[in-house]
Amino acid sequence: DHRQPKHERRHDVGGDREHRQREAQEAVAAHLEKDSSQHDRTRRDPGTPPDRDIAFLRAGHVGRSVFDFLPPHLAERKMRAIEAAIRTGHLQVYEQAITVEGELHYEEVRVAKSDSDEALLMIRNINERKTAELELAKRDRYMTALVEIQQLLLSTQVNGALYDPILPMIGDVFEADGAYIFEHHRDDEGNVRVSHTREWCKAGITPQIDNPELKNLDYQVDLPWMFEQFQTVGVVNGPVSTMPGLEREHLAAQGICSILEVPLRANGETFGF
Repeated sequence: DHRQPKHERRHDVGGDREHRQREAQEAVAAHLEKDSSQHDRTRRDPGTPPDRDIAFLRAGHVGRSVFDFLPPHLAERKMRAIEAAIRTGHLQVYEQAITVEGELHYEEVRVAKSDSDEALLMIRNINERKTAELELAKRDRYMTALVEIQQLLLSTQVNGALYDPILPMIGDVFEADGAYIFEHHRDDEGNVRVSHTREWCKAGITPQIDNPELKNLDYQVDLPWMFEQFQTVGVVNGPVSTMPGLEREHLAAQGICSILEVPLRANGETFGF
C-alpha cells in the first residue's frame, strides 16, 4: 500500500522565491511540478520542447497520486527522492526511462526542497545524451567481445569445439536469444550442403541443434533468397516477417522473429554462416 506522506504537498510552480527560480534555471527543466497531498496543480513550462508533451496533464491526472499514473517503481523512486530532499535539504538527482504514448523517453529528475514540507520537481528530456551513452556502451561491448574472440582464435586449437566459448559471447553482445553455426559439407555426389552444427541458447529457448530439418540443406532448393543475399549484400539481417516464403517458413517454425546471419570465410572461401 503506497500512499503519499502527510508532510508532502503539491503547489503551483509559480512563486517569487529566488532559490526556486535558480533551481529551475539550473535544471533547464522540461516541465516543473509541485507535489502535495492537499492539492495538485501543474502547468506546462513555456520553454518545454515539443518532443516532450506532458501526457499526464491531458489524461486527467491532476489531483491524483503519482501511483495512479506512474509505474510503481517510478512512483516509489519519486516518493523516495521527495522524502530525501525534504529531510536532508539536499538536491536529489536521478534518471528514469518512461514510456509516453508508446514512445520511450529518458529523463533526468531533480528534486529540491523548497519549504519545510514542500518539494520542487524539475524534469528534462535527456534522450539525445542517453542514446549517445547507450551507443557508446554497445560499441565498447562489441570491441571487448571482438578482442576476446581474437584471443581465443589465436590461443586455441581450431576445431568444432572452438565455437562453444565464442557463441555465448556473440549472443550476449547482440542481446540475442540464440547464436549458431551452419557449416558446409558435401554429400555423396559431391554437392555442397549446409547443416546446423553448433548452437548456444538463452535459458528458456528451445534448442534446434537436433532438428533434422536443419541438416543437409541445399542452398538453391531450401535457402535460395539467403544464398542470393550472401552473394550480393553480404549478410542477412532483419525481421523474419519481411523475408520470402522458404526462409520465412524455416525461421518462423523455430520461433525466430528477427535474425542476423553472416557468412564464415577462410582463405577467400565461404565455409558456412
